[in-house]
Amino acid sequence: VMANDVLDVRPPDNQREQVSDMARRYRNEGVVLAINGDYFGADRGPEGPTVVQGQRLDSLVTVLTNPSHYRRTTLALSRTGAASIGYIDPRASFAPLVYREVIYNALSGGPIILHNDQPLPEALSCLIDRIPINTCRRQRQTAAGISADGTTLYLVVTTVRSTGDLARLLSEYGADTALKLDGGGSSQGWYRGQTLLDRDRGVADALLAFVDGRLRHDGT
Repeated sequence: VMANDVLDVRPPDNQREQVSDMARRYRNEGVVLAINGDYFGADRGPEGPTVVQGQRLDSLVTVLTNPSHYRRTTLALSRTGAASIGYIDPRASFAPLVYREVIYNALSGGPIILHNDQPLPEALSCLIDRIPINTCRRQRQTAAGISADGTTLYLVVTTVRSTGDLARLLSEYGADTALKLDGGGSSQGWYRGQTLLDRDRGVADALLAFVDGRLRHDGT
């Protein structure tokens, strides 16, 4: 879900929104969980491919005019519910069928902190994605993991765990691959009407989970 349901990858500060507000907007439609999503810069929107119900919001123009300095990893959810984590070059263009089926919803983060059920050293992961270690390491963290078969999605926000502990926690619950999402002041979590972790900072988008498989976002 994009902030204020506006399909814009570069919303100004006054159009960004807290995760709890996004969740409350969908409270009558069965939302049970919400966490913050993409990284975004002060003068640009999300720093990786952004897809909402088959509609890709970033474009070659937005990528070239506002290039990210980092290599962002993408969490993609297919129309049938399969999840995957991997690198998608933001300059790549795919046939419409890909967005309708394989990359039906997508947001980006990084670095990968768990790969093939093995936690990765944070410094190495940040180096691979060209993320400065002082930016990569955060006390407040948001992460997403998937099972090896791509059928289970694990979401977590925390203020007390190191990156290594976070990776091990996700592994213990069954995740095979996991990546960080935006951290620091952007880390926010909401669950069944209760704000678990909040900040005054508005964010560009969030990942919401509902009680059933019906499509919810009406922005398209």
